Parts: sequence; structure tokens; C-alpha cells
Amino acid sequence: MRFTLRIFVLLALVVAAQGHAHAENPVESPSSWYVYEGLTASKIRGELSARALNVLQVQVGLGYQPKNSLWAYELMGRVGGTLDFADPSTSVVGWGVRAKRFIPLRPHFNLYGRAGVTENFLSSAEGPDLAGFGLEYGVGAMASMRVRALGFLFWPAFFTGIGPKVNASLWVDLGGEVGNMHAGHESSSESYGYRSVTASYGLKIGGNF
Repeated sequence: MRFTLRIFVLLALVVAAQGHAHAENPVESPSSWYVYEGLTASKIRGELSARALNVLQVQVGLGYQPKNSLWAYELMGRVGGTLDFADPSTSVVGWGVRAKRFIPLRPHFNLYGRAGVTENFLSSAEGPDLAGFGLEYGVGAMASMRVRALGFLFWPAFFTGIGPKVNASLWVDLGGEVGNMHAGHESSSESYGYRSVTASYGLKIGGNF
């Protein structure tokens, strides 16, 4: 926990310094939309670990970055299952909204911090279905490049001069989430508090370059 707090304090200092530099030397960039996808592995702690200890999910989302801004806003969805039970029907599904603050370090390479609100659902034969809300947070790094759009359909096209180019970014992310899931809406219903540690990586297409 202390290490995590130190990371976020350091990130806050970098954000403040970069924000001051950006205000003095604004970078002209148009507003843009982007899509992203990735794979997320989560280690669950707390009461919910009795139902799901390790979770693997596919994550997809849509984002918007305003003109001349280092902020972006995303709508995210994810679906997957646990790696701990023999029951193949176990599923963990969620969605959420988040804000990201980019921290440019070099041309085409950024760090970022993120925070958001999620809603999650767990279903399995091991117990009652669960649902609840959480607060997520994380930090990441992203490297961007211009690539041929046809390469996403046929990968050798990345190395040709055929077709238009698009912005593509590879990202890695470390973070966590805290929240509560419950089996019903009554005050006496079964409830599971949780906190998680997550690691993700993926691809973003679009956005400012």
C-alpha cells in the first residue's frame, strides 16, 4: 500500500509539472475519437476472493480526447471469467466510465493516470449471482505510431505503402479497484467487499498523435 501511495504521489507531481509546461507551451492538436481493446488480469482480495480469486477479462472501449487537451474520457466494457473453479459457467462482466490524464515524456510516448467508476456482475454455480459498484484507478505507459490501416485486416500490409495510415498505440497498465458486490437489494442480502490488483495491456486505434 505504501509503495502504491508513493507511485501516485510521484505521478501527481509529474502531472502538476507537465500541466504547468503545457499551459506555457500548449500543443496544438485536434479533438479525436478512438477505440481500444486489451486483456486484463486481476488478483481479487477481500471477501469476494471466496468466490473469485484470479480473473481474466477482455476489455474494449471508446474514448474521446478534446482539442488541445491532455485529458481523455472513456466508456469501457469487459467480459471474462475466473481461473479458480472448475465450473465453466463462471463469468465476470463489467462496464464503467473513466478519465485519463496523459503525461507526454517524448514524442509519441506518454505516461497516464486514470480513475473511474465501474459496475460489475458475477455469475456462477458456486453461489448466488452478484452485482455491485467499484472505484478504479491506475497508471500506464503508451507508445504511438502511424501504421497502414489495411494491416489490421492483413498484417503484411503494415510493411507496404498501400492504403491510408491511422494512429495506433500500444499500452500497458497497472492499477486496482475497490468496491462491493451483493446478492440482492435487501439490507440483509449477502454482500462481498473486494479490492483488486490489475495488470493490462492492449492496442488503441485513433486519437491524437
